[in-house]
Amino acid sequence: EQNVVTAIYEDQLDRERRACNVILTGMSPMLGVTDQEAVKQLIRQEFNMSTVIKRVLRIGSATQSGQPKPILVTLASQKDAEYLSEHAKKLRRSAVKSIRDSVYLNRDLTRTEQQAAYYVLRHRRREARKTPRPGGNASSRSSLPPTGASPGHRPLEQAVVVLQAEVHSQPGRRSFGVNLTDTDQFPQ
Repeated sequence: EQNVVTAIYEDQLDRERRACNVILTGMSPMLGVTDQEAVKQLIRQEFNMSTVIKRVLRIGSATQSGQPKPILVTLASQKDAEYLSEHAKKLRRSAVKSIRDSVYLNRDLTRTEQQAAYYVLRHRRREARKTPRPGGNASSRSSLPPTGASPGHRPLEQAVVVLQAEVHSQPGRRSFGVNLTDTDQFPQ
């Protein structure tokens, strides 16, 4: 039982540490421009805001497919990170084709949040296949509330809370897995 409490506490600390972070994917390096300058320009042009950027770091290993490494952006405030995450769809309406087609902005999720997001997405896709809606998107009929429906609606956080109740730690490892009561299991 102590291991469960420790795992949940470590996950909470990790979530707080990541609260000011966002991840940009699909943004290619530009000659003569640092990643920090490029990110600042992207935020200014696409979100019409200026923010203090504490750190910009390319993360992960180089891919064989030629995809650029994701960029971890640490902002000065959690409020700015939340604003960017909530308005990330603005990138789909960008006047710049390369941004519109390939640049995505997401929250910096913990392992547990990534697993919960995977579960929520998988559930929505299954529900969408079960109940097709003529002339519309069937995913709106999902039994889970829509992502970003309102400031009080946070299905990912709700799913994490539910899943954390079933977290089990593995001796000798700092990471932990999630047991689901459903037949769905996350890939390890």
